[in-house]
Amino acid sequence: MTIQRPSGGRLAPHGRAITGRVLVVDDEPANRKLLADLVVREGLQSVTAGGGAEALAILAREPIDLVLLDFMMPEVDGMAVLAELQRRQAFPALPVVVVTAHDDRRARIDALTAGAIDFLTKPIDRLEVARKVHTLIELKLLRERALAAVEGELRESDHLLRLRFEQSPVAKIAWDNSFRVVTWNPAAEKLFGYSRAEAIGRHAGFLLAESARSRVAAAIGEMRAGHPSAFTNDNITKAGETVVCEWYNVPLTSADGALLGVSSEVLDVTERVRLQAAVVQAQKMDAIGQLAGGIAHDFNNFVAVILAYAGFIRDALPEGDHRRDDVMEILKAADRAAGLTRQLLAFSRQQPTMKRPTDLNQSLANLHKLLARTVGEHIAFSVTPSARPAVVRIDPVQFDQVVLNLAVNARDAMPEGGRLRIALEPAAAPSPDDDGTGWVRLIVSDTGTGMDEQTQRRIFEPFFTTKERGKGTGLGLATCFGIVADADGTIRVQSAEGQGTTFIVEFPQCGEPADAMHHVQPVPRAGHGEHVLVAEDEPALRRVVARVLESAGYTVHVAADGREALQKLDELGLRLDLVFTDIAMPGCSGFEVVEHAACVAPGAAVLFTSGYLDEASRRKRREDQPMLWKPAAPRDVVRAVAQALSAGPRRETAPDLVPGLAPATRSAPSAPAVIADPAASGLQGGHPPRRERLLLVEDDEKQAEASKRTLGAEHFDVAVVDTLAGARRALDGGEFDALLLDVGLPDGSGLDLLRELRGHNAELPVVMMTGALSLEGVAQAIQGRVTAYLPKPFPADELLRVVHAAVESGRVSRLRTKLLAARFGGDDFVGDIPGTEKSFSRALPRIRMVYQPIVRAVDSSVFGYEALLRCDEPSLASPMRLLAAAEVLGRVVDVGRAVRASVAATMGEHRDRLEAIFINLHPLELRADLLGEAIDPLLPLAGRVVLEITERASIEAGPRLDDELARIRSLGYRLAVDDLGEGFAGLTSLVNLRPDIAKIDMSLVRDIHRAPLKRDIVAALVDMARRSRIAVVAEGVETTDERDTLVDLGCDLLQGYLFAKPGPPFPVVSSSILPRETPW
Repeated sequence: MTIQRPSGGRLAPHGRAITGRVLVVDDEPANRKLLADLVVREGLQSVTAGGGAEALAILAREPIDLVLLDFMMPEVDGMAVLAELQRRQAFPALPVVVVTAHDDRRARIDALTAGAIDFLTKPIDRLEVARKVHTLIELKLLRERALAAVEGELRESDHLLRLRFEQSPVAKIAWDNSFRVVTWNPAAEKLFGYSRAEAIGRHAGFLLAESARSRVAAAIGEMRAGHPSAFTNDNITKAGETVVCEWYNVPLTSADGALLGVSSEVLDVTERVRLQAAVVQAQKMDAIGQLAGGIAHDFNNFVAVILAYAGFIRDALPEGDHRRDDVMEILKAADRAAGLTRQLLAFSRQQPTMKRPTDLNQSLANLHKLLARTVGEHIAFSVTPSARPAVVRIDPVQFDQVVLNLAVNARDAMPEGGRLRIALEPAAAPSPDDDGTGWVRLIVSDTGTGMDEQTQRRIFEPFFTTKERGKGTGLGLATCFGIVADADGTIRVQSAEGQGTTFIVEFPQCGEPADAMHHVQPVPRAGHGEHVLVAEDEPALRRVVARVLESAGYTVHVAADGREALQKLDELGLRLDLVFTDIAMPGCSGFEVVEHAACVAPGAAVLFTSGYLDEASRRKRREDQPMLWKPAAPRDVVRAVAQALSAGPRRETAPDLVPGLAPATRSAPSAPAVIADPAASGLQGGHPPRRERLLLVEDDEKQAEASKRTLGAEHFDVAVVDTLAGARRALDGGEFDALLLDVGLPDGSGLDLLRELRGHNAELPVVMMTGALSLEGVAQAIQGRVTAYLPKPFPADELLRVVHAAVESGRVSRLRTKLLAARFGGDDFVGDIPGTEKSFSRALPRIRMVYQPIVRAVDSSVFGYEALLRCDEPSLASPMRLLAAAEVLGRVVDVGRAVRASVAATMGEHRDRLEAIFINLHPLELRADLLGEAIDPLLPLAGRVVLEITERASIEAGPRLDDELARIRSLGYRLAVDDLGEGFAGLTSLVNLRPDIAKIDMSLVRDIHRAPLKRDIVAALVDMARRSRIAVVAEGVETTDERDTLVDLGCDLLQGYLFAKPGPPFPVVSSSILPRETPW
């Protein structure tokens, strides 16, 4: 082998010097030297070989860029060399040029077939050699660079795929063709508890619950046949817990269809399944309630008759007659029968509360046999009564329910047996303000498995259960909590894992005697001839009630049904003193009877009676309307009638309370609607409701057809176009409720259409659909206020969920725009999006805050300050106008951030002077997950901040809202409902938001000292708030008369111009109002 090196390189056609090693193979030394010299003259290094064997040896050990191969050589000729190189898979990376003196066409074809790339013909032409050598080496270098670039892209793609795999919130698992784990991402570690090292190589069975094995075996069969598979099953975590998972599996097959492996994505749907089970359970409970209600009304009528006539017999028998004891047994049995119905209704949550003084010792004694049967023989069970009287105002049926629920929980915690102790004992008052009657403590203690701290924190949450699926509803302890709270009691739990559980329930003692066996007490004489109309469709009960009331001194008129009651009302008119009516009657209901009584006998009092109310009747009946629940003892009937008469007629029907208002007639003509509603008219005429219109912009024909079919099944009217031009024409020619927009379209990007649309339409909801979106695309989508983003491929249920939410958000947005247009100047404000954007951009940096004190009602000392928004931009100077612009532009969050930053800076400067700072919070911020951001400047000061939620639209209750409120409270914030009594801030706000503070709107405060109705409303709000442990702030106090009235009504905190106007931090409070020792 000879190696020749060049003295200087030649330039390639592109101007760069090329380098390379060329192997010259020829058995003739002269030819070999000639070619080697030519190669060296071209600036390349030459390596020579005298035969095929030597050339193959060189190629095996050294890097060569080009081979010049003599075709005709002894022993190992050119064809043999080509064949060996082809076996080594050297082609196409190594170019080979065959050098030959023959012009044999067949030989050349064979050489090209064997891998040669070109020919040189002897005698050698120097220029031809130079051209071919340079060209082939340059091509080889270009190919190597291209290959390196592709390999780099592959590495980058692999990196991105691995990053997506590692950082995906969805568990991703890859299996080999025997279903053993190959890859296992961190989300899978989190879901199942196994580390990657623990999972790799294990068979799929290690995750399966026994109940899922047959289903998974069938799915594996489908995947081996090359079919994707999706299923839901129970899986077992490393900790032994059961989780419900949805599996989406895609088989990976070779070209011939053989299974190589499977790629799986796994979603944890345990919570969703639990909630679905809770819904099913609630439906079951409702069905039980319907069944119970179906029999309760008639059954209670029969029991009431038995109780009454047995009482009549008892009263007719002389003292000492042994038959009185027999009658007493009838009374007791009837009372227990009534209790059974009430327990069934209570179990199905259809039973109204009937709180009365109840002897808990006697209740436990009555429950003893039922408890013994409930807990079973494998548990040692004891009941210990209190040594002192234990009388509590509670519904006795509900108390039984509390004891039974706690006993059942204890039983389930001791499957192998144990000890259960139920005891009553006196308890100390929880606060020094107790009225002195004392408290009663119920203890239910077991020796079962116990609970950890995390379980104890959630034990009273509705639908939370630690039992297996199908064995618990999560409602038992939540029901106990509600019953105990309704009785003004407390309940707490003490437990540790493996050490049993003790529930401690404490009730305030009742100063009245227990109401036990009131059926045996004589009927008092309470009437003085008052006229009472009894409307009851059960004949025996009607006769009983008439007899009882007549014996009690009333003048009784009876009606066998609702229609007869209407006739009696017309006859009696103003002579009537009381309408005592059953609610469920043939002909017409008790509600219709009472409505007619308001017309013809406006001064008559009302007393309803029923054994059961369905949901519709519960909604119709007002809380202030007295109710006697069946079955009722004669004494209770007389007492209820006397109380209804003493309470007087209903206030709204008393003629002297509304001077000059004539009583309404029964046949008053209906008034026409103030504003005709075409949509409502269409519905009344039998036309179907309007279908929401959707515009689907999608160029994938199969995807478009599948989406249209899915949405059409949900009664959406779907128009489909496949280009941007078609979308523009459709949007110009009609109105749509939502736009479903693909990003990649034949004539452009969907993001371009989004930008155009937002220039003139800020309200249309847009759902963006794409398989992949760049960071720049994401930014454009956010800027274009996309309602939702659907990554392809997406399941049908996710499409429906997103579209329903988008249509609803659009409906709310359009309504909001109409309201804002009417309130803030019409289309010149909400219709000019670009102009509004400019004004808002100028306004945002010019936001500032002023502060108004909130004082304690007891001594006028300052409790805290409300931060009020101001803006120095003239076009948006009004806070309401600024917020309206923010709502239209979707920039409410930006206003909130600016407000919190300003307040945080002020609080930092005046930290020592503040107890509390009140800040208004828009409902959109409540759902934006922003308050917990680490960068939020207010977060370190959360413990002193009260967030006033101003309902500019109704806030819907639900699990998501509950989670958001819990999260905000966990950060340290307190919550207040702003403007209670105005706009959307109604009583449902107190239910949905469960605030710490309620702020009564100034519309109820203004001139309250001269408005009896306002006083009554505020008094009721204050009373309700105190029962719910909610503090009350009265806003807009301007006069001392208003202040004094609000103090008398029990308001905790006051705010208004009487104390100070809003100003810099912190405004001076009027010295005539505040005591001298106030520190500022």
